[in-house]
Amino acid sequence: MTTACRRYFVALLLVAVTCACGKQSGNPQVDARTALLWDNTVRIYLQDNLWTERNMYDAGHVLMVPLHAAFRVNVRSWQEQFSGHFTRFMANDNLSFLAEPEDLDLAREHYLYLASRFIVLAAESGNGLLIPPGMVGKLYQEVNALWQQKPAWWYENRFAGGIRERLNWKLSQEVTTPSYYRAITDHELFLFAMAADLRSFELATGTQHPHSPDLRDILAMAFAVYGKYVVFRSDNTWLFQPGAWKDHPDYLYAGNDNVAENLMPVPVADIAEDTSHSHRFPVWLESLRYASRDDEQRSRYYLGLMKGLEDRFFNVVLRWPDKDFPAYRVTNFMDGRNGVYRWNYQTAGPNNGYGPFQLSGVLIEGWWGMFPTGRARDMCEDMTGRFPLADEVVKTYTGPNTTRDRHPMVQWPEFFGNGFGELLVRLSRRSLL
Repeated sequence: MTTACRRYFVALLLVAVTCACGKQSGNPQVDARTALLWDNTVRIYLQDNLWTERNMYDAGHVLMVPLHAAFRVNVRSWQEQFSGHFTRFMANDNLSFLAEPEDLDLAREHYLYLASRFIVLAAESGNGLLIPPGMVGKLYQEVNALWQQKPAWWYENRFAGGIRERLNWKLSQEVTTPSYYRAITDHELFLFAMAADLRSFELATGTQHPHSPDLRDILAMAFAVYGKYVVFRSDNTWLFQPGAWKDHPDYLYAGNDNVAENLMPVPVADIAEDTSHSHRFPVWLESLRYASRDDEQRSRYYLGLMKGLEDRFFNVVLRWPDKDFPAYRVTNFMDGRNGVYRWNYQTAGPNNGYGPFQLSGVLIEGWWGMFPTGRARDMCEDMTGRFPLADEVVKTYTGPNTTRDRHPMVQWPEFFGNGFGELLVRLSRRSLL
């Protein structure tokens, strides 16, 4: 293990000890502003049916930090609000991956990953009774359906054996035309993370399930995928599948420095993934690391990935406030490039796309702030003091606003000023993984 990884592991242990001490001494003090913002946002939001087609994609994003905060700072009423929400989900959700169209799979994966994180946090905190009856079994069934029951489409190909068969095909391809035919997608990465959480639940509770062997297969596949698609740089940071998306429509304009009328494609051969989709990696990697605590090789590997990701984020991607812009920003791509992303994308409209720094709104959702390090805490602390956000900040964070219908509490730009965004930043520094 490298010296950097040892320091990172020590940071993880310190966070764990801090959390344990908080649990022993009762609920830590929550300042009045944070409590008020929670009551005016998350408490109300959780009372809605967030597992529906319109809501589930956003719910998986904006509730991840509050979910971790509820358990990390041990606020029982917050935990119970999540428990009550998932109890209603179990009573009212009549869908499954096998019953719904494939174009809803990604949104449902966002929501069910929130659910899988909930069962792990509840179990490891000794609050397993918060988990609604049948919820764990439902998650096993959903993971198994994606893994090997539901046919997995990939452009013109249909893989009857599910994501398992599709991944075996991708791993066997060194070069494809177009390049993104071999790319790993969020569908697969969410599946890895959900399976990891179920494995962590087993380790925490000493339980098994008929689909437990599937989890071992999925986690072995996850290790193979990360091992093949992660590309390390000389500074021990890394990029995930650089160049894989170079000829995809979302990335074709990345070589343009700014938006302009009638923009022409300028592809970048080794373009890295965008920082918006990549913001899920800190939590995904924590799920995989925690599920691997009985496998030293994998645990060390994922720990090293987390350390390398944190270094890349703070040393390459993040831009601090300065005299030209009064808030934090991120470059559009993980390699530090800041060109145009998703020009002419369907929810942005024709002759429109994300210019430099216009993916920075993802910072407010808080996942990038969940690294267990001092500079993550410092960033979140400083971001908290910058609310209310200046108009120019909200404009940049919103970018070419999506036309997708969203829940009114989390639609942009209102999200940045209605207290929800502020709460997530406040909670990020208390939700460290």
